[in-house]
Amino acid sequence: MQIRTLLGLTLGCAGLNCLCFAENSTPARNVIVYKEQGRFGGWPANHGIWSWGNEILVGFEAGYFRNNERGHAIDYAKPAEHALARSLDGGETWSSEKPEGLRPPPGARQAGVPTEAGRAVRDCPGNIDFTAPGFILTARMADIHLGPSRFYYSSDKGKTWQGPFRMPDFGQPGIAARTDYLVSGKHDMTMFLTAAKSNKKEGRVICVRTRDGGTTWKLEGFVGPEPDEKDFAIMPAPVRLSPTAILTAVRHRAFIDAYRSTDNGKTWSFVNKPAPDTGRGNPPSLIKLKDGRLAINTFHLFKNSEGLQDYLAYESICWKQIYDEMDAQQRAGLPKEEVDLMNAKYAAAAPRFTNAKGKIRSGWCSLQVRQLAEQAGRLDLYTTFYRWASWMHHGNIGGLIARTQSEGVPDATPSLQWVDQVLSIASGCALQCFNLYVEAGSPHLDSFRGALAAANQDYCDAVRQTGGRMSLGGSPGAPATNRNDL
Repeated sequence: MQIRTLLGLTLGCAGLNCLCFAENSTPARNVIVYKEQGRFGGWPANHGIWSWGNEILVGFEAGYFRNNERGHAIDYAKPAEHALARSLDGGETWSSEKPEGLRPPPGARQAGVPTEAGRAVRDCPGNIDFTAPGFILTARMADIHLGPSRFYYSSDKGKTWQGPFRMPDFGQPGIAARTDYLVSGKHDMTMFLTAAKSNKKEGRVICVRTRDGGTTWKLEGFVGPEPDEKDFAIMPAPVRLSPTAILTAVRHRAFIDAYRSTDNGKTWSFVNKPAPDTGRGNPPSLIKLKDGRLAINTFHLFKNSEGLQDYLAYESICWKQIYDEMDAQQRAGLPKEEVDLMNAKYAAAAPRFTNAKGKIRSGWCSLQVRQLAEQAGRLDLYTTFYRWASWMHHGNIGGLIARTQSEGVPDATPSLQWVDQVLSIASGCALQCFNLYVEAGSPHLDSFRGALAAANQDYCDAVRQTGGRMSLGGSPGAPATNRNDL
């Protein structure tokens, strides 16, 4: 049974997940690759992933978790580790490894995070056998703009590592290396790196090559033009199409471009834009399938990430408000650790929703629904959807009927028959709930008996409006009956 595994970082939590599914078999499911209390796991796309049949190895950064207002959820003041996760059963189960040979050189930082010091960087002696059965290589950078960069290699599937070895700057302002390479021979490898732009910011993609096992490297060509000041071109995903042809997908700030070379990376031509909108951006993964087709995978990150974070964070405000409304007896019945966690989450979220007067706003979003629809570019759906949803939610029967009679738009406005059926079903459901409440021995039986009688009358009236062909709990079209015998 062949297992395909896709790795990705789970947003908002301190761990890595993989999507695992058997080909032509069971449905896809999420499997936890790495999760540790109080820790952050991320950036596998920078570190690399390798496989040998059902054995899979992936690199990632293991830092300390922190719920930052912006950016990654990692504590930039605490040291992080270069870590690996290995699966021997095609992604079903995973174990973590932290080899000493992958530690960064003394004083190095990884994406702004301090690290545990390892061996000093040195020049590569060369003659590395890139075709060895257990060979893998991983590239690292100290800074996303200027680097400097280094690489490590293993000949035993990542159990032990050689390096770090110095990566040249190829005459560029800086090199920010991530793991992207193609092996062409025993000592022949092509790598794809990110060079700093002329303004010394990330970045543009370059293609480099070694033919002596890593001793010397040569700049082959630039993949695409230098992006403008506000954009970048980073994190390429190359596949070899022939002995001389290479296709690569390149991440830009809000889209993915594809470029092709027919001379092993010396010159490149633009192919198309396979993902014209990736929101706030995400790297591509490009693979060549067994039948020769190409598949590209990426994710769309919401442009309005602040709004998404507000929506998630406001849950903490709601729980605190519910807690504050409880009496002393109700509070006493709650576990202390849950109350402490709630208070901690509230303290972290409250500043997001506190206005200039020091008060917490009444909703997760300061915009009205109409403004949200306009911001999303779907104001055309606002009137129809929101009014109908609002009337249904509040049980505004008059509004529903008036709207139906005044606007006869076939594809937007339900018919009178549809409204009648909805009201019949809603009245019947309410009636059933009241009956169940009475049967359960509610202490408020007297007050609910009146509501029960009213609901019963509403149901019978609604059924008569549909010609006596609606019923609750029976087959559609069965004659209506008084529901007091439920």
